[in-house]
Amino acid sequence: MALHLSERLEVPLRERNALLLAAGFATQYGERSRDDAAMSRRARRSI
Repeated sequence: MALHLSERLEVPLRERNALLLAAGFATQYGERSRDDAAMSRRARRSI
């Protein structure tokens, strides 16, 4: 129910995870740190 409601309200994924945790459920959406994005950019440049 919480996930369905957050989808309908177009709640951002990070906030959906917080809502799920508050409702007693596990998170559904993975989160990467900013360092992961920087590593990805460097990897693409080296190809």
